[in-house]
Amino acid sequence: MQPRFRISGKGFKRSSWGLLALGAGLIAMLWINLLGTYRDIEAKTVRDLETHLANLSEALQLQTDSVLRGVDSVAIRLRREFQTRERQQFESDSQGFINNAMAGFAIQAVIVDRQGMLAWSSEAANFPMDLNDRDYFKAHASTPETDTLFIGKPILNRINQRWIIPLSRPLPDFRSGSPHPGFDGVVMISLDPRHFAHLLERVDLGPRGVIAIVSADDGSYLVRSSQEQQWLGQRVQADSPFLAPGAADRGLFRQRDAREGVERLYAYQRLPGYGITLLAGLDIGAALAPIHHRARTSYALALVVSMTIALLILYLSQLLRRHGETEAELEAEHRILRDAERIGQVGSWHWDLDRNRLTGSEQLHRLFCFEESWGLIPAESFQERIHPEDRERVRDTLKEARQHGTPLRNLEYRIVCPDGSTRTVLACGEPLETAQGRQMIGTLLDITALRASQKQLLQAQIVFDNAQEAVLVSDPEGTILAVNPAFERITGYTSQEAVGQATKLLASGRHGPAFYQEMWERLLQDDHWEGEIWNRRKDGGLYVEWLAIRAVRDPSGKIQQYVAVFSDITDRKRREEAVWHQAYHDALTGLPNRSLFQDRLEHAISTAQRDNSRLGLLFIDLDRFKEINDSLGHAAGDELLKQVGERLRACVRASDTVARLAGDEFMVLVEGIADPAPLARLAEKILEQLAQPFQLDGRLESISASIGVACYPDDGQDARQLSAAADQAMYAAKHRGRNTYLLSRDCHPGEAAASGV
Repeated sequence: MQPRFRISGKGFKRSSWGLLALGAGLIAMLWINLLGTYRDIEAKTVRDLETHLANLSEALQLQTDSVLRGVDSVAIRLRREFQTRERQQFESDSQGFINNAMAGFAIQAVIVDRQGMLAWSSEAANFPMDLNDRDYFKAHASTPETDTLFIGKPILNRINQRWIIPLSRPLPDFRSGSPHPGFDGVVMISLDPRHFAHLLERVDLGPRGVIAIVSADDGSYLVRSSQEQQWLGQRVQADSPFLAPGAADRGLFRQRDAREGVERLYAYQRLPGYGITLLAGLDIGAALAPIHHRARTSYALALVVSMTIALLILYLSQLLRRHGETEAELEAEHRILRDAERIGQVGSWHWDLDRNRLTGSEQLHRLFCFEESWGLIPAESFQERIHPEDRERVRDTLKEARQHGTPLRNLEYRIVCPDGSTRTVLACGEPLETAQGRQMIGTLLDITALRASQKQLLQAQIVFDNAQEAVLVSDPEGTILAVNPAFERITGYTSQEAVGQATKLLASGRHGPAFYQEMWERLLQDDHWEGEIWNRRKDGGLYVEWLAIRAVRDPSGKIQQYVAVFSDITDRKRREEAVWHQAYHDALTGLPNRSLFQDRLEHAISTAQRDNSRLGLLFIDLDRFKEINDSLGHAAGDELLKQVGERLRACVRASDTVARLAGDEFMVLVEGIADPAPLARLAEKILEQLAQPFQLDGRLESISASIGVACYPDDGQDARQLSAAADQAMYAAKHRGRNTYLLSRDCHPGEAAASGV
């Protein structure tokens, strides 16, 4: 039958090209859509992060501005009272006023006269001190007509040797009667940078996020939330946009920190009139890592889909369906990502004190587990969410804040969600006077993870204190920082005796410098060392321990501490040595047995081969042993064997080996000989010693021995051949009448055969 339809070659080719073009178009559409989707997701994520940082920087600006205004008011009052009151009255009142007004903020307040000499200090250190080289003194002395608050760079206080941030105002000189008073000195209040750092650290921007206060003119760090002491006085990177001339008072920028190797998204906010800038930055790489991971997964999937389309174009409908499924998965992941972006953010709130109306951000509603995403929070709903044990305390604190307009400082309480879960939050707020009345704005920070971490630290301390193994922590120089009770039990040193001492306190003296050098080289190379080591207790007793040491490095790779964990294995080693001795030694004589002797013989042959030297074997068999053993009993026979072993040991060098093989057979291994002559002399010596009477059960008994002597390499090239040669020579000696020795080279085959060998 002829086919109804027939496609020509050109038509088939055109159809193939059409399908290929369709496939190419679908592949292009797939990749364009995929790339565009992830580009939009990443852009939206960055926008959300920018909004969050901008809001956070504004909140931090309000908080910082409030602190600086309070310090400025204290400085103004302090200089007024200094100039208007009697010195004695001023000194008696000022200390209490400063402590009440600046509790937790200020370290010290000082007044410097016009010559730069210390005139008064709140720390009662009013000894002569020249402070005219300080920046704050120079700044006011050079512009006496300007009465503004000056914020200086961090300096080391000469009185109490602590880092401070100086805030100062000039002392005007009204004695001239001029409407423009002159310069009469400076009043300076030093703030503790750690206070600011602790406030900044409450804001969670991730493990590599940073919040800082920097000088607006050169970018010097005044306060930094992470590693504050390390960064004091350091400068931000010179290419930071907010340092550029004409830069806006607030803005956003991305920058890679060359010192830390982290790219961050920053929001900055200048504080007008103070000459400082607030910085809030988070690790943009960590924030976008989930998106990039999903993108790589989706790109791999799209590549597989594209290859499938190119190879299996006939299954176009199936590929389109898979493409639709991929789009649905991407949209689902997009929704999950939007939810994940909000995790860990700080909720913000606004409280109308006069109307008692509280509104919160989306994140705050999420923290309180409200169904609404944002807006007004009813008082009843707010109270219901607070943990019953914290409810009364929170209500009293908020009541006090509303009645008197006092700031909320670190109000910590727990929230109970409808599902029963509990989270711990920290609220801070600042009052504001506006045209609409009294207001308060603030933040709510989820510190559940922080409290959990503190609990874990406590648990770790419990484990440290109750561990059966001894634990020792030292600094990089080997000074002991901490020990646990197991350390005290094993070493005999108390914690008070050990802390502050060098780790060589425990050195036993049994290890040479090479041992410790190798140990430290391996520790520095691998950050870990483990092995057996001998140490000394407080009472002088030695013990062997199994020691594991690990180096602890900081993020920069510098070693901060060493942690050593060890246990006393002295008893175990003794048991192991006893088992080993029983396995490789004769229980009656204490001499090496056949297994140990065979091992030493093979090792001696390897050494002789390497050094091109000789060694010898003496195979000793006692004559008349069976007669004595049968007539006097096994106890007398055992005693005879022990005395024979002692006499054989007395005949040889310490480097030679005497072994009991079985029954009344003994073997002597002699190493490092030049020729067989010493073996013959040793055999004669042994025969002479064994010929002496033995004291057995109150009687004197005499025996003799037959000895076969073999020499390596003359009589055998390996342990088996050498032992066989000595054995044959021994039987040949017995055949010649006993109580004699015979060298293997002097042994005739017929003698061995006659002896049954």
